[in-house]
Amino acid sequence: MANALFPGREAVWQRPFTAKRYLHPPLAECLVTMWPDCKVMIGDVVEDRNHRSAAFRLLFGEAAEEIPFEEIVYHSRPDGIPIHEVRYDGKNYALSMESFCSTDRVPTAYTRITVSNPHAVDISDTLCVMARSGKEELLTGMEWDGYCHFNPNVHNWGFIRSGWRYRDGVMEDGAYELRIQQDYADASWVEDGEGLKWSQRHLLKLRFKLPAGQSRTFSLAFRRGATERFQYEDEREKAVRYWEEKLSRIQPCPDYPSYFAEIERNFVSQLLQMFSYPVGKDYVLPRQGGLQRAIWPVEALEFLIALDRIGNFHEYTERAYDTFFEVLQVKTGADVGLVLNMNGEKWACNTAGAIWGASRHVLFRQDKAVFEKYRTYLLLGFDWIERQRSATKQGQYAGHGIFPPMKAHDWQGEYQSWCFTDAHNLIGIFWLAEVLAHYGDPRADEVRDAYEDYMACMRSILEQQLLTNVKGNEVLISNQAGQPPLDPPIGPIGDSAISLIRAGVIQPDSQAFERVENYYRNRGYGTKGLMGLMSDGLIEQGHNADYWAGHTWYTSGPDIPWFYAWLERGERDKAERLLQAQLTYSMTPEYYMCERYADNDPYFVPWLPNASANGRTIMMMRDFVQRS
Repeated sequence: MANALFPGREAVWQRPFTAKRYLHPPLAECLVTMWPDCKVMIGDVVEDRNHRSAAFRLLFGEAAEEIPFEEIVYHSRPDGIPIHEVRYDGKNYALSMESFCSTDRVPTAYTRITVSNPHAVDISDTLCVMARSGKEELLTGMEWDGYCHFNPNVHNWGFIRSGWRYRDGVMEDGAYELRIQQDYADASWVEDGEGLKWSQRHLLKLRFKLPAGQSRTFSLAFRRGATERFQYEDEREKAVRYWEEKLSRIQPCPDYPSYFAEIERNFVSQLLQMFSYPVGKDYVLPRQGGLQRAIWPVEALEFLIALDRIGNFHEYTERAYDTFFEVLQVKTGADVGLVLNMNGEKWACNTAGAIWGASRHVLFRQDKAVFEKYRTYLLLGFDWIERQRSATKQGQYAGHGIFPPMKAHDWQGEYQSWCFTDAHNLIGIFWLAEVLAHYGDPRADEVRDAYEDYMACMRSILEQQLLTNVKGNEVLISNQAGQPPLDPPIGPIGDSAISLIRAGVIQPDSQAFERVENYYRNRGYGTKGLMGLMSDGLIEQGHNADYWAGHTWYTSGPDIPWFYAWLERGERDKAERLLQAQLTYSMTPEYYMCERYADNDPYFVPWLPNASANGRTIMMMRDFVQRS
């Protein structure tokens, strides 16, 4: 068993831990999360990090001790409805905590706390409710994106200056309100006291007596703004009906194992929760997950395509494409057609990502009015891509007919990232050519010719690399056009030959494909079915330590090209092992995907939940079954 307090030196290959679960509805302007330390947090969706969030958490006994998160037991619903529960057996009494949200744009989080006496004698004990407002890093006890060992240390809350007050069953700080409905515990507010640690001050103590074998409940309502008295079961039933309708839109896959169907329903509810309104705005952000408010079109397209493919979710997906083109696309100046991405890194392939996803959306809809709505935007993006390519066609750079040096992804540096930027561009133009041909558009042949020319330029670079970089039965492809490869490579694993496979530059039936696969397998890739072992670490990216170096697997994104290539090669055994690895090591037992998996630490779970990983996995599950 891994030590919950610190990562180990050796691989343990435990399933990842669910560090948080989403509660909020689609199209909310708040993120509402439930955590295993019996905490609920609310934070506004804004386009920067200058926001104030609030949370409450439960603490045990008169000493206000934090609940050991590693000992809680989760309850998950197979129907995917985000009504979540945690259970914990304490020293003196058992506790369960169930939470869900209303379906409003500014939702209310409802929680029912049940304390039970499993003993044959009566007991007297205390449950504490602590609330704080401030930075989410302090409220969660870790950095935003979770590139750390999970440990929601309560002492971080002690460091937050508390403005919370309690009166007549309501805790509030002037912006957030927590209403506690109960009629049997003695409620007393602890402001200060001799000998109390900071984490034991400014909290509510609920002292209760519990007869042998009996249970009692507290009902809580928590939101930004004022709360009202409520009936918990009535609010719960409203939420169930709402989510039943949303999830009924999934088109069943007749050959699905029941487990796949459970996973898919849970994934879809999380994906709908990614659609958020920024506070005070009328456009929708298709968030990538975790606690981030930022978007990346190249990541978002993966889950937008999945939703369009498996059900009637276009009212959500179309709002995302409207944001890409009506809000984020440049309409004037030298960069007309460029698609930006709010406050994240300016990936050079964002425009192609928006084109790729929107083209698939138009084809799924089979509605010419939808095509006409997006046609101008798509062609503006295409023209911007072609202008960038034209800057390299006369030999100004090592790579001809591809993008000049630009920022490819979140890693540092600008170079001709033909394996990442141009591979994504190629896929985007391919799908644009498909949709234009489908509707007989006058520019269809032009776009198809551009695609063929782009592919020829890419294969020319590949041929040059195969002449110089093959060693025995393997080849390492340089991700920088005109530069020798670095071994080990630096950068995300997707910035490599893997993306060339997905884009069709390297064909699955080619010797080049086999040599690329040999290169990775000869270095430990494929262990347990995963193909994304990271070849650089967090220290390179500015973190102060990396206890997971050599143990971290980037999942989903680096895996999906191999999955489809192996299906095409008829190697279903490899594809199946890879798919099962996603469901075992990238997905928690509660159906939450993370961006990376550390085989030495199940409590390292960055970017959980992860929208693009959900989308990719849905598509892999469907295609594995449907292509059998």
